[in-house]
Amino acid sequence: MNVVNRIVMLLLSIGAVIFGAIGLLLLGGVITPAQVSPGGVLRDQWAFFAGLQGDSATTAAIVCAVIAVVGLVFLVLELLPGKREPAGYLVKRDDLGQVTVARKSISDLVRHEAATVDGVREVQPEVQGTSRGLRILARASLFPEVDAAAVGQTLQERIQQAVQRHVGLPVTEVQVATQIATLDGARPRRRVQ
Repeated sequence: MNVVNRIVMLLLSIGAVIFGAIGLLLLGGVITPAQVSPGGVLRDQWAFFAGLQGDSATTAAIVCAVIAVVGLVFLVLELLPGKREPAGYLVKRDDLGQVTVARKSISDLVRHEAATVDGVREVQPEVQGTSRGLRILARASLFPEVDAAAVGQTLQERIQQAVQRHVGLPVTEVQVATQIATLDGARPRRRVQ
């Protein structure tokens, strides 16, 4: 999830916990509507909760408890760190120690290799480690005049070969998602040989 979505989920979770807790406290008579209504805001709504009796109060208490628990669960899930990719990948381990390569270095290598392919404007790679090797997802922005399928296939082959040659790790999958960039009069770059 992106940052905005996470912030929205955090705020909604906190709001649910607060609403559920206030509702339960009002129904139990622990607090009064005036105590949770600064400046009289929402005083009538809180007074409605505080005035419930019998089955209505029981139902409202169950609903408030469920809302508070669900909000708490989502709050905890949002605050826990998710599964993160390692910062680097192990290339070799022997008696002298180990050799690792940073994930950012692999991304930089993919960008560098993509820049050598005619018609590629920009590439945004994402590198993931699997038990069998690396999985590379590359979003490529192409110039309008190029054949997207041909350039995509060339990118797949070049990226796989470059990473395996320079880094020494197997590349099990290279996915390339292309989009044609609309550029004001820009032409595809031609390599000088």
